[in-house]
Parts: sequence; structure tokens; C-alpha cells
Amino acid sequence: MKDVIQLCNRLGGKLEKEVGDLRRNLFPTTFSFFVGNIFEGAPREQQALLELEDTAARLKREKETLKNTLNYLTTASAVKDVFPSTPNSS
Repeated sequence: MKDVIQLCNRLGGKLEKEVGDLRRNLFPTTFSFFVGNIFEGAPREQQALLELEDTAARLKREKETLKNTLNYLTTASAVKDVFPSTPNSS
């Protein structure tokens, strides 16, 4: 999750800073809802995650979703590094 947040910030042009302990001593259920809330850009996935009643199942699905998101963001970051945007010259 830390890597996803850092890559999102980088791709969005935000200042890179160290992401601290995201669990903050939260219990697994509370943490799983915290993670589910970060998927704002994918409302259907977010809703599906938050509707899961089993914490272990929610965390497992969140892990898979984060892994897929990380793969996508890593690729997007690599493309951005190879083809940096340049201002339009008019």
C-alpha cells in the first residue's frame, strides 16, 4: 500500500515523502476498511470491498487489488520516465 501511495503521488506530480506506518496499531477489521476507502478512483471495486463481511476475505481481496494497482502504476511510471511530457510549443 505504501508503494501504491508513493507511485500515485509521483505520477500526480506531488512531492515525494516517506509514508509512515499505515496500520497505526489498527485492528485488522478497522485497517481493512481503511484500505478499502483508498480506492476512490474505482468505485465499484471500493463498494465491493466495503461490502465484504469477512475481514480476512476483504484483506485478501485488497492485497490482490493493491498488487494489480502497483503493477499498473509501475508500468505507468516507467512510461512517464521514458516519455516525459513536454510543454506544447505554439
